[in-house]
Amino acid sequence: MAAGASIPDMDTAFLQDFIQVVEAGSIAQVARQNGLTPAAVNLRIKKVEDELGYRLLTRSGRSVTATAEGLQILAQARRVMEEVRNLKMAGQGPIVVGRLSLGAFDSAMSTLIPPLMERVIARHPNLEVNLVKAYSVHLYAQVCDGEMDAALILQPQFQMPKNLEWRRVRDEPLVVLAPASLAEVDPNQLLRANPHICYDRKLWGGQLAAQYLRQHDIHPKIRIETASIEIIARLVSRGLGVALVPDGAGELLEDIKLRKIPLPGNEHFRSVGLLWNRQSARVALLHEIYDMVRGL
Repeated sequence: MAAGASIPDMDTAFLQDFIQVVEAGSIAQVARQNGLTPAAVNLRIKKVEDELGYRLLTRSGRSVTATAEGLQILAQARRVMEEVRNLKMAGQGPIVVGRLSLGAFDSAMSTLIPPLMERVIARHPNLEVNLVKAYSVHLYAQVCDGEMDAALILQPQFQMPKNLEWRRVRDEPLVVLAPASLAEVDPNQLLRANPHICYDRKLWGGQLAAQYLRQHDIHPKIRIETASIEIIARLVSRGLGVALVPDGAGELLEDIKLRKIPLPGNEHFRSVGLLWNRQSARVALLHEIYDMVRGL
């Protein structure tokens, strides 16, 4: 059986031993923690290796490390154990306990997550939530790989696998940011005539801004490029250029002297939504969280 293939049906306690041994680097330590003998832990891991068909650990004296195949199976083993815990919690009725991993990109973490957490904890006080801030593309990969339960991300601009669901929470219009000293009111002329503080074009939001510029035949001179909308706003306020960004971090701009000029029409925006796996054992809770965040 090749490394990375699906983990067959086996005693999950044996998988947990494998995970703990890799993390501790010691069979003896794991044996002490679990009230077992080192020989018993060795036997459990040997059974996993026999069932998978390859070695998971390399032993050197008293220390152990994962083989290349073991490292490949480690993340999948962790996901299996997390799903087992979630399945056990699902049978506990309306009282939701355990751990939920929830991600959000920068401005969503600042604007949506705090009030959402207030609602979630009020409804489920025994739930432990792990919050992760990252770019939408990275959060998408973590949900796709099963490393995260759900994430607030920008709408993917590609066809998603059928097991993933993304639902819109809000739309954030693109706006031009300009120093307060500039009197020009035409957003396209501002973008053509001034140096550009560019929203990182590797990000999905930055790609939307770049698409708008191409569609309107605007080729600005890029002075600075960064992934932080807050930093962009502060650079613009110092007269270093103008910018085209999503208006998703308005709360961060109240203390900054700049002008915010909307684009003509209302068709230029990025969509923010909640992404999760339809097959998750916590899907009922994720639907509830979506209803909560949509109502903010």
